[in-house]
Amino acid sequence: YMKIKPPALHPDWLVAGFTELINSIPTLNRERIAEKVEDCILLAFLFTQLDDLASVMAIKYNSLGYKHNIFKKAGVENLEKEYNVEIGYAFTKLEYRRKGYSHRLLQQLIVECSEKNVFATIAVDNTVSINLFMQCGFVKLGNEFKSKLGEYKLQLFGKKNIT
Repeated sequence: YMKIKPPALHPDWLVAGFTELINSIPTLNRERIAEKVEDCILLAFLFTQLDDLASVMAIKYNSLGYKHNIFKKAGVENLEKEYNVEIGYAFTKLEYRRKGYSHRLLQQLIVECSEKNVFATIAVDNTVSINLFMQCGFVKLGNEFKSKLGEYKLQLFGKKNIT
């Protein structure tokens, strides 16, 4: 089952669990991460039948400066105004991977954003996530670019729900 709500409507222990899980993402910029999680528009949780938290994802709030920088680095700053929200902080526990949990969460978040165009940034070596997002209708936008931390490259993806 899924729980999708703004962070303030989830119990504190669940929001803490979300933060703990995404801290497992190797490419995560951990600077002010708890604050960034609290600032998300929606947090999504997927639980197993045994009530184990298997997968998380979010619709993130982004400052205009962050969004501008991402689209500029990708070489598509002309598209920046067309995309409203970012889907990110996607993580599935190792023992639950390849069972469709992230796919179910992503599909539901796309429904939640049905009146917005959404974007995501994905590490170029994360082929599983790239394939997932492309299966759900996302397309590559622009060029690969170095992450803020400079240790890996990212690719910008977008999905237009409105034109």
